[in-house]
Formats: sequence, structure tokens, C-alpha cells
Amino acid sequence: MDIPLHFLGGGWGALLFFFFFGSLFSEERGANHPWERVRILILAIAFASFVGVFWEFGEFILNQYFSVGMEQSIPDTMGDLFLDILGALTFGLFLIRRKI
Repeated sequence: MDIPLHFLGGGWGALLFFFFFGSLFSEERGANHPWERVRILILAIAFASFVGVFWEFGEFILNQYFSVGMEQSIPDTMGDLFLDILGALTFGLFLIRRKI
């Protein structure tokens, strides 16, 4: 269950990025240029990764102070962050193709 949730979490991070900052990337501002689309995608992935890192911090804190058992290992954490990035990439590409 952890794998699809982190993939979707990365996607939600990309959706949030476009919701909060999408108006900055309009056709009038040159967002139709291919390199501008790459820049927007990188920013969406970075935003989703930022959210994912803080999620992992939350899991670590809950495990350390409340023994919740959410955090298992470094490979698990790296896999979770990879899935966040993959979800953000997938959703970001979809949104860029539809929105801009």
C-alpha cells in the first residue's frame, strides 16, 4: 500500500504546484517554448520532492518520539522519495501537455 500512496503523493505535489503557481506559466509569459515547459516540469518535481522530504521527516519524528513504526529503513525512505519524484514527473507531464 505504501508504493501507490507515495506515487500519488508525488502527483498531488505536482497538482498543488500547478494550482498555486500555474498562473505564472501562461502563454503570454512565454510558457509555450519547449525549454520553458522543461523548466516548469523541473520546478513541479522539485516542489513535490520538497513535500515528500518533509513527509519523510514527519514519519521519522513519529517513529522516534511516538514509536508509530512508520519508518523502516533508509532503502524504504529512498524508494518512497523515488516514487514521489516518479509521481510528480508523470502528473507534471500530463498537466503540462493539457494546460500549457
